Amino acid sequence: MALLSVPVDVFKHSSQKSPYFARFFSNLEDLETAGLNAQLVFAPGLLAVLGSPTPPTLEFLKSLPAALLDLWAIYLFGLEKQGCRPLVYVGSGTSAAKGRVLLRMKQYDDGFLLPTYIEDALEEGYTITNKGLLCWMPRPGPAEVPVNRLLSLVLEATFAYIFWAMRTPKGGDYGMTHICPWDTNTLEWDGLCTHCCLNEGIRADFDLTPEQLEAQAVEREQKRLAVKAENATNWHYKQMAENYDEYIGKAGERVAKSRANNPGRDAKHQANRVEKALADKTFHCDLCDISFGTKQNLQNHEKSKKHLRKADEKNNPIKCRPCNLGFASQGNLTRHEKTDRHRRAVAAANAARSTADHDMSDLTSADKTDRHSNAVAPVYAVEASTDHDMSDLSNADKTNRHSNAVASAYAVEASADHDMSGLSSADKTDRHSKAVAPVKRAESSFDRNKNTLTRWLQSDRPVNVVAPAKAVKSTIDHKKNTLARWLQSARPADRPADDSAAAQSSSQLN
Repeated sequence: MALLSVPVDVFKHSSQKSPYFARFFSNLEDLETAGLNAQLVFAPGLLAVLGSPTPPTLEFLKSLPAALLDLWAIYLFGLEKQGCRPLVYVGSGTSAAKGRVLLRMKQYDDGFLLPTYIEDALEEGYTITNKGLLCWMPRPGPAEVPVNRLLSLVLEATFAYIFWAMRTPKGGDYGMTHICPWDTNTLEWDGLCTHCCLNEGIRADFDLTPEQLEAQAVEREQKRLAVKAENATNWHYKQMAENYDEYIGKAGERVAKSRANNPGRDAKHQANRVEKALADKTFHCDLCDISFGTKQNLQNHEKSKKHLRKADEKNNPIKCRPCNLGFASQGNLTRHEKTDRHRRAVAAANAARSTADHDMSDLTSADKTDRHSNAVAPVYAVEASTDHDMSDLSNADKTNRHSNAVASAYAVEASADHDMSGLSSADKTDRHSKAVAPVKRAESSFDRNKNTLTRWLQSDRPVNVVAPAKAVKSTIDHKKNTLARWLQSARPADRPADDSAAAQSSSQLN
């Protein structure tokens, strides 16, 4: 903390300064205590440079550490222009907001709230070439803000004089050139600071207790956020109404400049927003049960044919269950069934069904019973939903609905009943072994369906519906007889186990 002895000399020679400095920092011991309590840190190598008989170079200024998040700091900027002397500026970032130093430096990048002579220098063609920290401290709590802000102003004034970052007026030098350890004429730069910050007003309440400062900080933050939102809204709508072209043009320039200084940042932020919106279902279509990453995508979906067809579902009674879509006519459904989308949905449903029908040979009897109980419930539920009430349909509609179902059943049967003439006896036996278990399940299903159809045929049904139902019954009988004959066919002599299984299956079918 040896550097803190310099401010004492600054106080002594400064004719205009706040009385709070004398109240809290009457001697060197007070300054050192404040520095320790604030956890003040100086830039590496800074004290060695200040003790050197030769002034620091621009390279040293460029080597100062960059700003970190959530710090209060004293910073130094360097500006350069081809063919002109470099310029330096010393300032401080001591707002109560989180990440104040980083936010302040971003304002320089965006051209917002610039000091007068920095703005003039940028307009003359200078560019900011380095932004480094001379010293810093963690952002203090509300109770420590008054003293730490006072300490920050002391350090800002001290470093502005040490590095002579002052814009020297004609005929004067503020009476502070002796604070600079070197001849100011030997420095490689000129200054841009216009005044001593010790003369500035101090944004702090020094007469409140720590508890009062804490409560005040909470109240001020709530008020700040409310006023900020109101002012931003009012200003935006006023500019949109009265100064649209200039307002939008400048906003576009600021956005472009900010994106150029931080390439990829906006894309990353947008990706994070989309990911969060999908996870939280912020933009969700309840009707279609689909979530979107942005509000615009949700609005686009709500205008799509799929959503509108879903919204008008009462007028689309004919359903495609694999695709969960409704259609107004059978012709529309037929055209849909020829599309790639429908084929993909059917393939996905078949794949899911195939995965679910896995081998249960490794399960215990209890597990099989539980698995069977769990599987039977949804099957019965589907059967019950499929055997829907046809009382509201005309005879012609019933006949068409049945004809479509029979055609689909015949297509599945023809695909499954393939030619086995090219297989060897051993292959047939293997095929038989793998087929016995599902055949038994199919037999049970056939019997159940046959009984259901028998009862249904005995009920009071229209004549033009009975004939197709009888055809289905005949198809089931035919398939059962075919399976019985196939199981009774000759088996290879070297597979006695399979022969006995076949004989047992045949007797069960008979």
